[in-house]
Amino acid sequence: MNNKLLLAIAVILAILGTARLLVTYNAQTGKSSTTNIVKNNLKILIYSKSTCMYCIRAKDLLDKNSIPYQMIDLSNNVDLHQKLAAKTGQNTVPYVFVNDQFVGGFNQLKSMEESGQFYEKLSIHDRSTK
Repeated sequence: MNNKLLLAIAVILAILGTARLLVTYNAQTGKSSTTNIVKNNLKILIYSKSTCMYCIRAKDLLDKNSIPYQMIDLSNNVDLHQKLAAKTGQNTVPYVFVNDQFVGGFNQLKSMEESGQFYEKLSIHDRSTK
């Protein structure tokens, strides 16, 4: 990731209040890194069903990355499930929200992790890039 983009992401996240980042750049190595200074503003909420494999995978993905989250079970709450479907346009679980912003389900979460957007969006891990 280029350093100007990395800095722009850090500034946007700081302005939005989702994270405060320290961005450093080493001119000799050409590497930049971000370090999250404040993590307590992060809020991840997953609406799921207890028997849903994609819900379990989303939970495992966050656990693997040591990311705290709150899980709400929709198994016995048809009304809330219908409201979430109407709000998001998605009919299947899980519903993943980061700081009250809907990001999708497990497939979107996994794609974000694989592309690196996961760490940028969540801005909670130290990351170094060339």
